[in-house]
Amino acid sequence: MLRDDSPQAIGALTPMAERGSSTSMLYLGYAFTNGIGGSPDLQAAERWYRLAAEAGLTRAHYNLGRLYLAGGRFSDAKYELERAAAKEFMPAIHYLGRLYYFGYGVPVDRVRGKALLEAAAKWGCIFAKATLAYDLIHQNSLERFKL
Repeated sequence: MLRDDSPQAIGALTPMAERGSSTSMLYLGYAFTNGIGGSPDLQAAERWYRLAAEAGLTRAHYNLGRLYLAGGRFSDAKYELERAAAKEFMPAIHYLGRLYYFGYGVPVDRVRGKALLEAAAKWGCIFAKATLAYDLIHQNSLERFKL
């Protein structure tokens, strides 16, 4: 049987995060997002991700963006994803591309969305490649019906 030391891990990470460990802040955000060591606590997750982002962790901006996307806070998600994408963090570029491509909280902009998805795909993001394949399939199916 596997042991679950999650509560002890949270207990150990918290003082380190409070002393300024940005990595501990990031891990706490993840733990609270996913309910590791208890039930999910999205307010606590947001707090720790925000502190990690303020400490300079690009991944924290990305994680905040994902948290905001899941909660329907699209303008906040866009802001955080743009911050991470500006530092060439490919997962953020992928999600920003999806945001524009599908119009999540912004006007649909397929050209901008595809450009971002292509940039992420170029660096090997298979999820961006899948979205581009979706676009190609649907574009071709529409082409058949043009007069």
